Amino acid sequence: LTQGTEYQFRVAAENRYGKSQFIETEAIVAQYPFKPPGPPTNLHVVQPSKSVMVIAWSKPDSDGGSPIVGYHVESKDQSSILWTKLNRSPVSDNQYKVSSVEEGLIYEFR
Repeated sequence: LTQGTEYQFRVAAENRYGKSQFIETEAIVAQYPFKPPGPPTNLHVVQPSKSVMVIAWSKPDSDGGSPIVGYHVESKDQSSILWTKLNRSPVSDNQYKVSSVEEGLIYEFR
């Protein structure tokens, strides 16, 4: 099937005495059944200290129809507009230890 193309299907039964009339489906457009997941929920800091923070979150309300394989974590200083990616590969757990924090700075995470 070609994505975005409309299809209609029909089926007939057959036995040794002949074939039935066909029954047809409604027209349907072939499309990929999955979507990107929703965003994680309930992002919060679990264990703040002056040099390390553990942030945690809850799974998204929707997985888009496919299991979540991991999460990407970003941070920035509150006064900055530039977000920095903290992990190289998706985090499989629902928490992440951030060890590159400086005492006295206010951080934002996403």
